[in-house]
Formats: sequence, C-alpha cells, structure tokens
Amino acid sequence: MKSGKLWLQLFSGFLALAVVVGLVLVFKGPPPRKEPAAGEGKPQGKLGGLFSSLKPDRPGIAVVKIYGPIQTEAEENFFGMVEGGADSVVRKIRGFRKNPLVKAIVIRVNSPGGTVAASQEILEEIKKARKDGKKVVVSMGDLAASGGYYVSCHADKIYADPGTITGSIGVFVGSINLTELAKKIGVDMTIIKSGKFKDILSPWRQMTDEERALLMETVTEVYEQFLKEVSEGRSIPMDRLRPVADGRILTGAQAKKLGLVDEMGGLQDAIAEAVKLSGLKGEPEIIRDYDTWWEDMVMALEPPAARRTDLVDILKGPAATVDHVPVTYLYTFGG
Repeated sequence: MKSGKLWLQLFSGFLALAVVVGLVLVFKGPPPRKEPAAGEGKPQGKLGGLFSSLKPDRPGIAVVKIYGPIQTEAEENFFGMVEGGADSVVRKIRGFRKNPLVKAIVIRVNSPGGTVAASQEILEEIKKARKDGKKVVVSMGDLAASGGYYVSCHADKIYADPGTITGSIGVFVGSINLTELAKKIGVDMTIIKSGKFKDILSPWRQMTDEERALLMETVTEVYEQFLKEVSEGRSIPMDRLRPVADGRILTGAQAKKLGLVDEMGGLQDAIAEAVKLSGLKGEPEIIRDYDTWWEDMVMALEPPAARRTDLVDILKGPAATVDHVPVTYLYTFGG
C-alpha cells in the first residue's frame, strides 16, 4: 500500500472518529448521575457511553449485518479499509456465540445472495450458534434473496417487511461467449488443456452438449443442497417446497403465507423477539464488537453509490473471472 494512501486512510479514520465523538457529546450530553436499579448494570461512562457496549456488564443481544453480495473474501470500502465478506461475518458470529453475555443474535440481512461456499459457511456458523444455545432471529431488509435467504433459513424466527424481496431459491452458473466478437475483430485463442472439460466455461468457443449436461449435474447437486437446508430449517416437506423453489422472487407477505418467513416486522421487531426468546427483561443491552462498531461508523459516512448489491459485485469479486460467473445463489435483478 502506498504511504500517501495509508496517510489518507488514517486521516479519514481519525476525522470520522472525531465527528462521531463530537456528535455524541453534543446531542447526548453527560450521563445522569444516579445509582442503577437492580439488574440495570452500571451507568454509562465517558463519551456518553459510546464504547460501553464493547465491554458489557450484563446479558444482551448482538446484531450482525449481512449487507451486499455474499463472498468469501472481504473487499475495500470507500475509505480503503477492508470490510464485509463471509470470513468477517463468520468471525463475528463465532465471537458472539462464545460470549456468555450474548443470549441471542439478530442477523440483519440485506443481500441478493452470492457464492455458494460463502453462503454455506455463514449458515453453518449460525447453526453452531443455535446448537450452543443462542437464539437466532433474522431481520430481512429490502432484499434477502437466494443466498440471502439461504443464510436465514435456520433461524429460530424470520422477520420480513411485507415488501421485502426474498425467495429466489435456486442456483446458476454462467459464462460469456465471445466467439462472434472475436471473429469480427480478428482474435483467435489457442487452448492447450489436460482434459476435455478443463476449459468448460471458455468464452472462446461454443459449449458442447456434454459440457452443458455436466454443468447441469453440478447445478442440480448444489440446488438440492439448498432445498435440503430450507426444508430442514423451515420444517417444510420437499414436495411442498419444490413448486415455489424455482427461482421465483417473493414478497415478504407471500413468503409468510408459504412458511418461508414467520412474522412481518422490521429490525426493532426482530430485536424484541430475540429478547423474548432469550428470556431477557426490559430494554436490551446491544452487545457489539470492535469490528461491528467500526463498520457501523464507516457505513454511516460512506456514500450510497459505494455499496452496490448486484451482479457487478460478484463479477468483480475474487470468485469470478472476466469470462464466467461462479456457481452462485444469487438474485440477479434480471441481469
């Protein structure tokens, strides 16, 4: 990383921190000086309690965000700092499930899905959290489709808004065919390969029927894995699930009628449900980690245009190349 870019990132980080601290001090004011009632925990410390949730002293709820395309690796955000990615989400969930003060985890999903392996890794960590006794509640935002639904399907409760776009249960893999363009501009590609299927997604030739059948076999296998998880997670028999698991998108209201979603409501409703399921009383403590705190601050400052949630992000991601889309649980907006 060039020193100029590093200094710019450091300056941006300190400036953002100063702005947040200043706003907290101006609008929140000093904490009230009173002794806490039984079960309330300690009063907030300096800076209006800005960092108090990082060292909680009473049981509470953790919130993990899954925003944008689901991929294994994290990417740089607008400020040049690494964020997101299944690795990061898994690390957060694992940390919260091992924290004895975290009694429930709310997963906030606003994602069109993503690559298969990344979606599966997140779901497995959610299943481990439930096995460890943590209650898990999903809150779907604008979009929780395909892989976004896959990571949600084993939650204790799923909340969605009536207009949330979800469903899109299915799999696809794609490639670009450049043969006609290559002829027009006089480009020819020579491939030396070890086996007949090694360049199965090559953009430089037509796909054969045998290759198409082989890819269909792979897609069907991954699709069956998707169906199995949804059927088990939502307790929906396969014969009832298959007719609506054909890639179609559903509104939150439609998904509720089909049993794919439990309740209508937003993030605060999901948090209230998590409190209820975990047996906590009163206003919940929202427990955070340093990564979550920092990401929340950066997201508040980041321009909306820097946070796309479409196929472009999958195509530019590490799992793809210029000539093909990886095997994917993704709702593509018709793209």
